Amino acid sequence: MSNWVQNSQVPVLGTVGRSLLSRLRIYREYTVDRRAYVRSSSWTAPRRQLAAQRQRDLTFWYHQVEKALTFPEVRRPFGAAAEANLNRILSEAGVEDVDPVVRESASRAREALALWNDRGIISEAASPLIDSTAPLGPAPEFFLTRSSCRNFDPNRKIDRQEVRSIVALAQRSPSVCNRQGARVHYLSDRADIAAALALQSGNRGFGQTVSHLAIVTADRRAFSESTERNQGWIDGALFAMTFVWALHAHAIASCMLNWSMGVTATRKLRATVGIPEHEDVICMIAFGYPAPNSRRARSERLDLDAVLTEH
Repeated sequence: MSNWVQNSQVPVLGTVGRSLLSRLRIYREYTVDRRAYVRSSSWTAPRRQLAAQRQRDLTFWYHQVEKALTFPEVRRPFGAAAEANLNRILSEAGVEDVDPVVRESASRAREALALWNDRGIISEAASPLIDSTAPLGPAPEFFLTRSSCRNFDPNRKIDRQEVRSIVALAQRSPSVCNRQGARVHYLSDRADIAAALALQSGNRGFGQTVSHLAIVTADRRAFSESTERNQGWIDGALFAMTFVWALHAHAIASCMLNWSMGVTATRKLRATVGIPEHEDVICMIAFGYPAPNSRRARSERLDLDAVLTEH
């Protein structure tokens, strides 16, 4: 009986122990994430705001004006709150530290609001007409020919200016209220890439061939309040996918590398690459030219009806 009890309790205790450890790990990760989000993203009194938070609020209000002027029927007058907040923020000390593109957009939106409310004219500078003559976009083959590459040619380098052009295309990704919280940390030095990839387990077997690495992050300071706690992950993921499509358009192969890592690994990555504390790591993207005769995983897609529900 004694042996039976001991033997039967071992797997039970092991299961309980693993369950408890798992819960403790989740609690730790959640606690660290919560504290970081509160520090970076909560609403702050104007006198204590950082330039990034002021930029976030300016963007929110100028975008309110820009998008309202695109509605099928535009109210007139409208935008009293937007006007008051744009006036307030643009007159505050420290606004000169805000990105000049955001300051200019805010000023332009304020002028557009006055033009509409006073004269009933929609500003082309703030809300231009959609170009109906623009090309329809790539053929379906463009989407069907992209696949993940896990065998890069380490000797073929991509020109830095071409990388800048690709990132500029990725900037066309949609983001909440046009706040553009996505950021890219680009590595091209082999030693730097190896140090970063050593912290990510999904590149085993081919990481040594990676010639270029992008680390996509999201600046938490672009978001506020509890309702936006997940928005950085959404905007960052949209940016990452657009970045990969832009690479494909330039005939450059890529492989998404998830960052499903804990606090310890993330801290090491921040120290290794120099990623600020206010940026959440979304994913890594290995990219470059494929080695000759590279192969791809077939990666069959589910049946369409398993994905699409038509109501």
